[in-house]
Amino acid sequence: MRCNQTDGSMWAKMSKITIESNNDISTADHTVNEQTPAKAWLILAVVYFASIMAPLSQFKIPPLATWLFAAYGSYGLDNVSFGLLMSSMAIVGCLLAFPAAFITRRIGLKATVLLSLACLAIGNALGAAITELGALMIGRLIEGIGIGLIGVAAPACVSVWFPEKSRGKALGIWATWVPVGIIVMFNLAPAFAGVAGDPATLTADHVQLATYASNATILSELSQEDITLSREVGIDGYCAIYWGCAFFSTLAFLLFALVFKMPHSSGTGAEKVKNTTALSAKDEDLNSRRDALDASGEATNTKVVEFYTKDRVQDAKQLDEQKHASNIMEFKGSLLTSFCLLRNRNIWLLGIVFFVFCWCTLGVVNTFHGNFVMGPPLNLTQQEASSLTSIIMFIAIFSSAAAGVAFDKVSAPKKKYLIVVTLSVLLVSNLFGFNATPALAFPFLIVMVVCQGISGGATGGVCRPFAPLLMGGTPMGAIIAMALLQFMQNFGNALASPLFGALLGITGGDYYFCSIVFQAPALLIGIVAALLINVRQEVLAKSGSV
Repeated sequence: MRCNQTDGSMWAKMSKITIESNNDISTADHTVNEQTPAKAWLILAVVYFASIMAPLSQFKIPPLATWLFAAYGSYGLDNVSFGLLMSSMAIVGCLLAFPAAFITRRIGLKATVLLSLACLAIGNALGAAITELGALMIGRLIEGIGIGLIGVAAPACVSVWFPEKSRGKALGIWATWVPVGIIVMFNLAPAFAGVAGDPATLTADHVQLATYASNATILSELSQEDITLSREVGIDGYCAIYWGCAFFSTLAFLLFALVFKMPHSSGTGAEKVKNTTALSAKDEDLNSRRDALDASGEATNTKVVEFYTKDRVQDAKQLDEQKHASNIMEFKGSLLTSFCLLRNRNIWLLGIVFFVFCWCTLGVVNTFHGNFVMGPPLNLTQQEASSLTSIIMFIAIFSSAAAGVAFDKVSAPKKKYLIVVTLSVLLVSNLFGFNATPALAFPFLIVMVVCQGISGGATGGVCRPFAPLLMGGTPMGAIIAMALLQFMQNFGNALASPLFGALLGITGGDYYFCSIVFQAPALLIGIVAALLINVRQEVLAKSGSV
């Protein structure tokens, strides 16, 4: 069989594509030709809507502090139990941090997200329907299950629908779910809860209910007549937010159930065999057509070549996406054997860093700073306090993105110094925050908000990509590393909130003293832990140099 040089060159190019496709299309060809399915963006929107239900539910407590203390003060709500309302969800998150990935593997992505949304809806409805502190706590625990599960399943739901070239962008959009959820809740909750009236305007024995932050015992001494009077003018306003979260979680459940499906490329084993067989058949058909064209002297019929080449590339892309979608859920080994991956000194050092970070930001600032600014000397309203705290999250969105860019540019052995910088900024924030000196309170507050926003976003933006790197870049290593960070995040929050509340009670509400004693030593420990991280061996192992 003979071909002229031009035809031979053309067939050589075509054969090259066919040969490469049998082992997967080359990276260059795949990157250039792969297209994001149109439905993928709809899937992202639905997953994002479902995901944002979690931070909306988790962070509704701080902006509803005025209503909750007024409604539950007579039931024993004080600074310690208020901290527990936040940390109770974190406790559940601790318990689910490692099993969540394996639960998702067992019941599937869609079922996991639906279970999560159901827990959020039930927990919120329980807190709104029963006016008892115990029911409120139980509802928070149920919500915690939902938050723990959706944090694992949601990013996988996004990943299976997006090809490699657009997956990073999609996950980057999804990653804003927590700060956006906090911003929305901190700004809308006081407004909607206050429609029926703000209990902070009431008086009981000539003492403003707004003084609950340092005088929670006063609320427990209110008469039933005072409680009844205060309810008539709005202390049950928090129920509007609870019912709203329950309603929108239910709406997200129905929307997700109707819209989300696994992509075709992640079919059953039988479908995969069928697709592979069809691909082989097209190989044979392509070769037969080539032989026929050569024999007839029509090898220059480029339309046929182009048709089969494009068709062949598309099929190979489909199998490649099928492989990716399967790998998302393919965890090798049991939960217990996976813990062997935690015998890594560096990942624990990073875990300490993340524990300290969440101890300070989630456990102290996000939970109690709103209460502080509503007291003297600032005396802000609940709406003003919540909006101020949400500014921290707004800054964090941009600082997180900037930290991710810096992380990519800095060499591996020097990445730990990014953490040292971000924790140092957080330490500066600690020195300026919670200062009650009248002349200094407002300017110090501005410094604190800016520093918290910068360090809050940047620390998370560095630690999360750092974790898989320290585990050598293996898929299971990355999963366990992220589970450890999730555990440390919830553990830090679970411990810090009630302990800081207890310390406030002991000191008579001295926020500045408590903040320095509680946060500064922890941040210094975190900085030392970051400096002790040695990333060189992991990077060399990943590259195959050792």
